[in-house]
Amino acid sequence: MRSFIVHAGQHKTGTSAIQMFWLENRDALLQLGYLYPKSGMNRAGNHKGLIQSIVNEPCRALFQNAKADLIAELEENPDATVVVSAEYLETFLVREGRRKQVMSSFKTLASHIQIVVYIRPELEKINSAFVQGVKSFQNHASFEDFALSRASQIGRNYRQFSQVADPPQVAATFLPYNDDVRRCGVVKHFLERIGLSSQEIASCKPERRVNESVGPIAVAAANETLAQLMASGPAPSDRQRAELKRALVNLIAKEPPEQPFQGMHTEIIQEIASGGFQHQEAFARTIWGKSWSEIFCGSDFKKCNAFQLSTSDLETAEQYHRMKGALWAAAEVVMAD
Repeated sequence: MRSFIVHAGQHKTGTSAIQMFWLENRDALLQLGYLYPKSGMNRAGNHKGLIQSIVNEPCRALFQNAKADLIAELEENPDATVVVSAEYLETFLVREGRRKQVMSSFKTLASHIQIVVYIRPELEKINSAFVQGVKSFQNHASFEDFALSRASQIGRNYRQFSQVADPPQVAATFLPYNDDVRRCGVVKHFLERIGLSSQEIASCKPERRVNESVGPIAVAAANETLAQLMASGPAPSDRQRAELKRALVNLIAKEPPEQPFQGMHTEIIQEIASGGFQHQEAFARTIWGKSWSEIFCGSDFKKCNAFQLSTSDLETAEQYHRMKGALWAAAEVVMAD
């Protein structure tokens, strides 16, 4: 009987890289016995449209028949193990009604369902989400304000995650997104965990970096640029935000390399520590049989390196002013278009 592997990608756990790999290697992976359906998949490899179709949520016209299209794909590939990946799934897994709705649909198509979720420390997720918002010109709040706004969300899903498995048909695997995974590469790690051999992985196109890291100077320049734009006129359109992001990437390539931005410092951590940390500790001991700190040793806290013009040396300040000036010049062109 058929098996489904359902990757419910948490934000900032390498989900985009996993989806891009499966999209680019779809034919090769099918030869190895793994079907990554075209049904309900966008051009980045995300199956959000498929999930929306399954639960009858409004979706793009392109995906309205995604469930029926999936059934047709399964009939064409009766022996393949099916792999589905969507960040959208996480929100359903932690809501009992939605979870049952999705799993009931999958159960009619497969005898066994394996849910795979990578778990990342909340402080890392907040830091990474802030950088993503800044470099995409979606956010110009200070890191402190952004982090504190997310504090109430910490740990809110761990209790529900513990209830995802529904044996014998539905199993759940929770994998720590820690330094070991980063050293291995999340794509390779995922492929190995679902059963591919080293030789099979080597026969595919290599993993591609999707979301490159951004350093503290670039973060400061982008943040200040968007703040100025928002203060002086209408917000950028989606197309303009994409052009601003491309301009930022081009400017970063011309400057000396930076260490990835780290905004967390002791005061912020202490202020948000009263959130849901107790829930993640209980989750770790239930799922992995170890404490959270044992699983994520060294991952939760890295030295803050946020750029401060008032305390920077001359060379660093010059790099900031150079990047900020060039980015503002590019922004004026983009916004005038």
